[in-house]
Amino acid sequence: MKKIARILSLVILLAVAGSCRELPLIGDLAGQWQITKIVYPDGRVVESPQRYYCFYRHTAQLRPGGGAAITANMTYDNPSLTLQFPTTQPRNLEAWGIVVPENTPTGTIEWIQKYHIDHLSSERLVMTTEQGVEITCRKF
Repeated sequence: MKKIARILSLVILLAVAGSCRELPLIGDLAGQWQITKIVYPDGRVVESPQRYYCFYRHTAQLRPGGGAAITANMTYDNPSLTLQFPTTQPRNLEAWGIVVPENTPTGTIEWIQKYHIDHLSSERLVMTTEQGVEITCRKF
């Protein structure tokens, strides 16, 4: 009986130790962020647009104040962040500070957006898109 208890304890210990590696690999980025300000390259500023970025291990969601979320595959290698929207028309992403070039075909279904993380703490996130849009968020 003691031998079975030892083996069971060892299996539980290995499972717990192995699961520690499964913790969020994205650190402070993990969780829901409320956009507080979007600054466009032309100087236009949008404050408190009631939009959210939600970052999970390899997935991100863009959420409006209410309604369905837009899901993206995420690659994060601080300070680089890439979101791939496999089933979303780019024009549907503009409310989150994503600027789509005018020459993008109207029927485009997939979009890849790259960001640079300028500042990241447990309370504040500032990131800039490759088009020069600065997005400031607070942990929500």
